[in-house]
Amino acid sequence: MKFLRDLIVVFLLVLVACVSVVGIMVEFPFTMGALKRIPDMGNAIVAAWRTGHGLFWMWTGAFTGILVLIGINLSLTRRHTSIDIETEEGRVSIMDTAIKRYVVRALGEVPGVTTRRVTLRQGRGGLRVDLLCQVKSHDRLPDIKNRMTERVRAALTEDLGITSIAAIDVVIQEFEVRAKSEPVSASPSGAVVADSKDLDLPTEPTAPGDGSTAYGVGRSLDSEKFVIHEQDDGSVSSTGVETVGSPDTPGSGEKS
Repeated sequence: MKFLRDLIVVFLLVLVACVSVVGIMVEFPFTMGALKRIPDMGNAIVAAWRTGHGLFWMWTGAFTGILVLIGINLSLTRRHTSIDIETEEGRVSIMDTAIKRYVVRALGEVPGVTTRRVTLRQGRGGLRVDLLCQVKSHDRLPDIKNRMTERVRAALTEDLGITSIAAIDVVIQEFEVRAKSEPVSASPSGAVVADSKDLDLPTEPTAPGDGSTAYGVGRSLDSEKFVIHEQDDGSVSSTGVETVGSPDTPGSGEKS
């Protein structure tokens, strides 16, 4: 639905741009020298559009596109995604926004993790959870990843009763290994949400803590190239590029 909406928006923008250019040409007020040909060119384009009722179909298509766009926006606004859980007493539906909030709070118990976005997708194999996080920790990345996925899985299965989980994918937007002397602790109010709009849900205010987005000198991972995937069978794969260095001592390395 969103792809169709974006496609219609692009079509309408292109149509408005073309009509605007032709309108400017037809009503061009300057007729000195070579500029006097511009209104004639505009009128010629309009005459060509009128052939075979071209203008009629163009405006009809634009009007139809606007109606479809309004309908899609209303549908996306009113549609609420929920996860159904079967119990002995019946079915329980949990709104996806409530699940996202709970996952954010659960990740707040993992020291040094800043949650930026939580995405839920319901597929044939079960619920897929995509996490976009920033990490500052003394520990190795695989250990942090294991704590994150274990905490999210426990929150979904044990606390909420969602047992059908296809995969938990973790995207590390920024990673830093801090020195042992630097403290790393979980935020007292839960996970620090760097950008609440990315979560697509209202977020409770959080007190600034060590999970803020300010980063010191250390090891970092490219935010768009490092991804950890954990499937339901326990297998783990990762891809990415690691850079090591500081403003005074540059260095680099690769990890895949």
